[in-house]
Amino acid sequence: MDYGRLYNENYYQTSCGETSYLEADKWITFYEGIADKIIESLHPSSVLDVGCALGYLVAALRDRGVEAYGIDVSEFAISKVREDIKPFCRISSALDPLPVDLPQKYDLVITMEVAEHLYEEDGKKLIENICSYSDKVVFSSTPDDITEKTHVNVQKTEYWARIFASYSFFKESLTAMDFITPWATLYTKRYDIQNVIHEYEMKLRLDKAQLEQ
Repeated sequence: MDYGRLYNENYYQTSCGETSYLEADKWITFYEGIADKIIESLHPSSVLDVGCALGYLVAALRDRGVEAYGIDVSEFAISKVREDIKPFCRISSALDPLPVDLPQKYDLVITMEVAEHLYEEDGKKLIENICSYSDKVVFSSTPDDITEKTHVNVQKTEYWARIFASYSFFKESLTAMDFITPWATLYTKRYDIQNVIHEYEMKLRLDKAQLEQ
């Protein structure tokens, strides 16, 4: 599947919500807020944004001193990356190995609203790849938007959690990523399964207590 052909100027103009994704001034504040909270909560020194599109998040992180990079399959999107950020972004499929001139390991990988655009086997390959780049992954994929024409693999969060678990990545139950989307999740490579379960049960208890207040 040649995904790159789908994500042209018309796609970014019309398919990313009510506001054109090309109206940078209307998106920059959103991504600056995400960058601030990522830094505050996770303190990464290096970040890879997989599916970086026009590089808004890469730019926001770099402006804050983080060594951020991005890849995207869309030649059009990368052509619109801010000029001083272009050296840190590449045209590259998330299904292929990373370009050799980019770092191969990162403190954190972020992929936001990418997986639902990939057919099922390709979505699994995406997760296999990103789990090899870092021990921490922030992952967001809409669980219910089936109306957008390129959303070919919309799945609930438990579907993706199962695939991450096959690579020993588990949800950090006590670390919220809902400043990105309500379904965004931090997955961490872990082998202390007892603690993973302990934290999961603790989160259920705390959520229940909050609802009962």
